[in-house]
Amino acid sequence: MAIDCASPYEEGVPGVLSFCYQEPENDPRNCVYLWLSRSITPDSFHQHTEGAAGGGGAVCTLYSMTYEKREWIEGHGLWYQGLAAIAPRFEFEADGNPSSNNNSNDQSATVLFTAHTVSRPSPPTSPPPLTHCQSSLLLGASDDDASNSGVSDLSLCLFGWYSRELDERGRVSTQHYLALFDINQWYQAHMPSSCQLLA
Repeated sequence: MAIDCASPYEEGVPGVLSFCYQEPENDPRNCVYLWLSRSITPDSFHQHTEGAAGGGGAVCTLYSMTYEKREWIEGHGLWYQGLAAIAPRFEFEADGNPSSNNNSNDQSATVLFTAHTVSRPSPPTSPPPLTHCQSSLLLGASDDDASNSGVSDLSLCLFGWYSRELDERGRVSTQHYLALFDINQWYQAHMPSSCQLLA
């Protein structure tokens, strides 16, 4: 095992709590994506006194990783070799109310409680032959091919966080949020570097 890339330590920023791996569908480039999610810990969140907000937010950054070559391995998928470049491509702040346009940064504390790739079986590369095949067997044959292929669809990533927010009357409440990132839809949107989350 060898280290392909290392980043400098940064003071004053939340620690890294999660890595998530994603592969887009039918990308002609030798490129994969890695999410790096930073957040305060649940212990830090609960250390704040009851009735007080503040403490920092969570930041999720998507990095592109470009390789020199890739190879298809049957039953496994694509194998990438020779890391050539890595760069941040997309970022969002999971900070308080997503629809508040991040105006509550100074009055909210946020904890990322989940960040993971949604692994789904990929459909078979070629459909089963339809000649002399009962219609009741077609769905089962397709499902078996997908589940036994060993190759997963890694285009979706799920993020969940909760935050302590201070309202206009000075009352504190804890809210929970979920966000689903579809890397194929991000490609179709011409790869923006950021977005506004909607509650």
